[in-house]
Amino acid sequence: MGVFAPYPKEGVDHTERAAQVAGEVLKAAGFPMQKLSQVQDAMRSHMFYSTVANSPEARVLHDADTLDFLGNIGVTRILSVTSRHRWATTLPDAIATLEKFKRELPAKLITESARKRAVPRVAEMEQFLQSLKTESYDGKAM
Repeated sequence: MGVFAPYPKEGVDHTERAAQVAGEVLKAAGFPMQKLSQVQDAMRSHMFYSTVANSPEARVLHDADTLDFLGNIGVTRILSVTSRHRWATTLPDAIATLEKFKRELPAKLITESARKRAVPRVAEMEQFLQSLKTESYDGKAM
């Protein structure tokens, strides 16, 4: 939520921003505020590059978010931001990011169930990337 209007704040990572504004949003929704710190910990550590907080909620959210960077969903996410995000400034950059994610993200998964779900997603990415290589030249249509 820290990435979506009206919440982003210049110079503040989206994970920290989400944790900063979660209290007001959750309180208004009737959330039991004694659980707020666990939610904030999970928000701060949900990204694949984060050190994960030591709670079941944080581990599951981290793995769910990381899985969304794999498979057809991951391919779609990265290609959809091509030319608008540092991970995909050009199509070749986007392809390099996908190759990197395919290689590195499965090892960042914590739970056994997430590791199992990653296997077919990595295969989907591999199939897509192989097809793209077959049908293009240096990331450009032939």
